[in-house]
Amino acid sequence: MSNPVLISRRQWLSAFGAAGAAALVDGCASSGLPAGHGLGHCTSAERKLLALSGQTLPILQYQLAGTNLGAVLRQQALSARQLPGRSLHRLDRLMRATLARSGGVGLAAPQVGFSRRMVLVKLQTGPKTKQVLTCLDPRILRRSADRVDGYEACLSIRSVGGKVSRARWVDLAYYDLGGRLVHCRSTDWEARIFQHELDHLDGRLYVDLVDGPLLPMEELRRRRRERRRPERRSPERRRPSAAIIGEPDEVVLL
Repeated sequence: MSNPVLISRRQWLSAFGAAGAAALVDGCASSGLPAGHGLGHCTSAERKLLALSGQTLPILQYQLAGTNLGAVLRQQALSARQLPGRSLHRLDRLMRATLARSGGVGLAAPQVGFSRRMVLVKLQTGPKTKQVLTCLDPRILRRSADRVDGYEACLSIRSVGGKVSRARWVDLAYYDLGGRLVHCRSTDWEARIFQHELDHLDGRLYVDLVDGPLLPMEELRRRRRERRRPERRSPERRRPSAAIIGEPDEVVLL
């Protein structure tokens, strides 16, 4: 795990220059979003993370045993819309770059050290497939009674994964970066991503929900490939299961 880096005033000025540092402080004191947004302030820890000179953020790792250095992953996150506008937009840029570098399909702010209700999801269906969606203060309004099993892994828990039962579809409400309230329905594999990421905002991890043992990644890949081999199934089971519609062939991290 990479721990957050504490920097001095001299390092801050060296990284951003006087004008850049002043702009960042100003962003943590006033709102750049529409009225009603960004009325709070960044915490000192958030300011330090936003002031880092890199283009990405370290992803916190949750320790399944022993000392846990990723305690923020177990916290109830605060409203993202209370962040100052400029800080929120910088966090979005950093999280997008971090998600792209990770190769994952979703990322929650607590995974990069921000206990804020903000997630990024790479869309899996529709005309905007593979575009990354930013959701502020997202909520699940309804979820299907029908549940499906699927294999999950997490960017914050290395080298293992497991089988988790999730709702087949969810109805969501969230705010975009422009302050607009958005409602949508997500289904199948994409719905699983949303459920996994929103769990992070309440301090819940997939390991709390896993059915059976945690499995090494190679075994997870083998089981997923096995589910996709209809020629090995009996004739009545050769039709692909709706439980894996849209699910990728390889294990991806959420």
